[in-house]
Amino acid sequence: MKLARYFKQILAISFVAFFAACVYADGVNEPIPSYYQEAGVSRNRGYENQHANELIDPFTGKLQWHYTDLFIPGNGGLDIAVQRSYSSVNEKISERSPYGVGWTMHFGRILRRAFIGLCDPNQPASRNAVLELPDGSRQMLHPALANASFGGALFITKNFWRGKCNAQQNGLDMTSPDGTTYEMTSGGYAIGDLGSEQSTYYTTRIIDRNGNTLNIAYTTLSIPGILGSTGFAVKTITASDGRVVTFNYANGVLASISDGTRVWTYILSNVVGYPDQFNLDEVRRPDGNSWKYQYNPPQPTTPPAAPGALSMKKVTYPTGGTFDYQYDFVNMVPGSFLPVSTVVSCWRRCAFDSVYRL
Repeated sequence: MKLARYFKQILAISFVAFFAACVYADGVNEPIPSYYQEAGVSRNRGYENQHANELIDPFTGKLQWHYTDLFIPGNGGLDIAVQRSYSSVNEKISERSPYGVGWTMHFGRILRRAFIGLCDPNQPASRNAVLELPDGSRQMLHPALANASFGGALFITKNFWRGKCNAQQNGLDMTSPDGTTYEMTSGGYAIGDLGSEQSTYYTTRIIDRNGNTLNIAYTTLSIPGILGSTGFAVKTITASDGRVVTFNYANGVLASISDGTRVWTYILSNVVGYPDQFNLDEVRRPDGNSWKYQYNPPQPTTPPAAPGALSMKKVTYPTGGTFDYQYDFVNMVPGSFLPVSTVVSCWRRCAFDSVYRL
């Protein structure tokens, strides 16, 4: 009987997840993207790539790059892995990022509409909280139908992340399928347009099943000439076994990351016409070699006249090879309220004169 009840709960969650994903509009104010705008890596999809860090989703047409810039192994497998992830944008900047437009670098966060209590399970699916992982992928938090079946969890995702309110009711403790707990209690800045803001809660501490911990501290950022604080970002990572990673910022953007002996350097420049937005132009590794990036300029018209505005157009490898990207507009569901999607239409490995098309 317990097994039958368990599968009924999973079936109900899956139905709600499918229905919810089908009815929401996309955009910067929607924390729950449709299937056509999903970022991150999904276990249910195949991807095209010409480099281990590159992924192109043939279903959504999105370009992704995922790097682990810094990695320090730790006790019991609790490693420090600083992940930097990129997803091509849909013609509009979604949020101010100290790492560059389209780039994320965090250890997990929760998003929920600002006018709803984080720990309120009695809301329709369209108002559910959302878990965002370091690769940019998002999972809806559904009410756990029988808390005892899920270790006392208040929420559960379709990939079996479990969440419950912490003792202070100011965040969620999320437990991954492997038993690692992420205490998401650091309140960041709200994102989204006025009237559609989403509250954010970032990971403050990570605890593995053996009791090893990573403590994450944050800082607020400011940009010269821009009134008030303009960013919320990781400052230090301190492990229970003594490992420390430090993030350094200058003029509101990431400048370097260091583990005490090695340094990664980040070079960013302003997006034309956006004094508070930046492009990540170069990442210089400790060995002196660099990854370099170029982006399409913003489009002055609405809707934009040409596809690919603000998205990455060229990557230069540390070895000197290059890849170029071209984009197109696709109406995924004609006649629906979903916006037109910007998709990769072809990419070219110039050093080998090869062209790939979706």
